[in-house]
Amino acid sequence: MTQFEFTQKNQRLSALRKELAVYKDDEVVGSSIRKMEEELQKKEADEQLKIAVCGQYSAGKSTLVKALTHDNAIAIGQDVTTDHVQCYEWEGMSIADTPGIYAGREEHDALSLDYIQKADLLIYMVTIQGFTREIGANFKKLVLGKYGDKTMLVMNKRNQEPAENESNWVKDTTDFLGDPDLMKKFYFSIVDIEDYLLGQNENLPELIVESHFNDFLEKLNIFTKERGLIGRVVSRINIVDAVLSMYIEDFSHSPEKDIFTTRQINAVQRAITEVNRVVSEESRMMRQEVKELKHRLVGLLTDETLNEFKPAYDNAQLELEKIMDPSRIADKIQGIIEELENDMQDIEQDALNYDARMSNFAQRYPNIDIGNAVDLSSFKTGLSGVSQALGGITKDGLKEFVHFFGGKFKPWGATKCMKCLKFVGPVVAIIGTVIDIVQFAKDEQHQRDLENARQEIFNSFNEIENGIETQMEEVKNAEGSIGTILCDLKNQLVEREHQQEKLKEHKQELLVAFKRVREKLNEIM
Repeated sequence: MTQFEFTQKNQRLSALRKELAVYKDDEVVGSSIRKMEEELQKKEADEQLKIAVCGQYSAGKSTLVKALTHDNAIAIGQDVTTDHVQCYEWEGMSIADTPGIYAGREEHDALSLDYIQKADLLIYMVTIQGFTREIGANFKKLVLGKYGDKTMLVMNKRNQEPAENESNWVKDTTDFLGDPDLMKKFYFSIVDIEDYLLGQNENLPELIVESHFNDFLEKLNIFTKERGLIGRVVSRINIVDAVLSMYIEDFSHSPEKDIFTTRQINAVQRAITEVNRVVSEESRMMRQEVKELKHRLVGLLTDETLNEFKPAYDNAQLELEKIMDPSRIADKIQGIIEELENDMQDIEQDALNYDARMSNFAQRYPNIDIGNAVDLSSFKTGLSGVSQALGGITKDGLKEFVHFFGGKFKPWGATKCMKCLKFVGPVVAIIGTVIDIVQFAKDEQHQRDLENARQEIFNSFNEIENGIETQMEEVKNAEGSIGTILCDLKNQLVEREHQQEKLKEHKQELLVAFKRVREKLNEIM
């Protein structure tokens, strides 16, 4: 690449940076855009070419850096010798020894991929075993997919197998790349760096020759001269592309993320519906039982059954309290809440799984702050307040249950039984009196008293019966009750969903804009 071509490409890149600068104050991507620009400005201020030595675990990366820099303090060996990025000076350039990538160590991958993204040039190392299935897949994804224009490919440890196998190594690598021209593009070299160092230390010129290290050095010098300017452009493009790719990935998956709140709303609504059903059902059953008690008492208010009426009458208040005992629906309400908690836990686990997938993706771009793009904290804590409130409900916890139900759940109207049956007193008092029963039964006043007592019982129990549904609803919706807690939670979730809808629309606008910028970015190369 000529200086003129470099200037042209850099100008086009600058134009795209200005397009992205429009979003530097955006609530979703602003932080990343600003950090991206800071990183690019650092690269512009630093004229030193940066080379990253990268590749598979134990391919000889540290050994290569040691051979180039003659720094005997660099540790080499078969085990992991590099767990962080270490930079050294070489020929006026910075050459970085990076940890092995895709070896099952996520922290190593994050460090290496971050530096690889920002480096101007890469030396990618493999052993003479070549590209295994996993290493090959990762090379295609990383180098062929992103960094092909700034990469040199080196195969190390050639002297571990007979020299006549070299043609097979070349053929296998060519077949893997799928294009013979890529061998030249990657300045492909086959060396044995350990033999080179041994030849240097032991003064064995023939071993140095067999290592082919000097052939590699020649290609490396050509590579840095021919690809240095390209690398500077590519490294800057890589930084911009990292931001775009991360957000395009996240925004493309927004529908998956947005369903979590909808699922929470549906779960809470199911609980509200079930609570309403239980309240309605229990109200109906209570009214029926009060009705039955009413008819039984009224039926006993005759001359023939006055003796039976007295104990039934004395026990009426206890029966009313039993009918309207709140503990009878405690188990049902508790079952609804437990089911709601299980639903919420399932949703939270799905959200955590999604969060983990996005975190794994974001590790490829550790230098970029994902900011508000992936924020699942609300999904993880959406039911914390309700969970605390539900903790007091137990099968035997009537006291806690009544408190949870708003402290309003009372045996409504039970105390009215005696109060409203004041006309029954004279009728009941006659029991046990020695009089002429037949004559008494014919007494018109007595019959009127019985009828008044029956009517009073009927009216009193009608009042209790008719008030059950209204008062049950009042209890359900009282402040601090299960009804208000669930409704408040649903309202919060609906408001969150509304905000997410607005955010989703904004992200879709950003998605379209970022895809357009990335297309232009690809055209620069």
